[in-house]
Amino acid sequence: MAMNIVITVDDNYIRPALIMLESLFEQNRTAHSAIHIYLLHSNVCDDNLKRLAAHVGRLGGEFTDLRVPAELFEGATVTKYFTKEMYYRLLIPQMLPKEERALYLDPDIIIFRSIEDFYNSDFEGSMMIAVP
Repeated sequence: MAMNIVITVDDNYIRPALIMLESLFEQNRTAHSAIHIYLLHSNVCDDNLKRLAAHVGRLGGEFTDLRVPAELFEGATVTKYFTKEMYYRLLIPQMLPKEERALYLDPDIIIFRSIEDFYNSDFEGSMMIAVP
């Protein structure tokens, strides 16, 4: 079973996303699962999509880009630090294929150890769990 990882970015966050993905794959090289990256976005340019897909492929993962209709969050509050893309995580249940589970990761984090145990943890009947 693959670890299904979801990220949401616009063209301004490609570089942080590439770094986060590098740390994800580096810390999970011995994982018993393949890693499948799902990108939810509405306006990432083709060059950056190719860049992300190639990077994930070089790291040994699978990549799927899922375009979100830009008008879905047209009236959402947006600031310098909170983009429309931050709302896209709310669409994970509707946008992803029927996966058993998926983990959303912010694109501007660094992963310092394997996430496999957390990914496979028992939700104890909860639909979702979160960590600070």
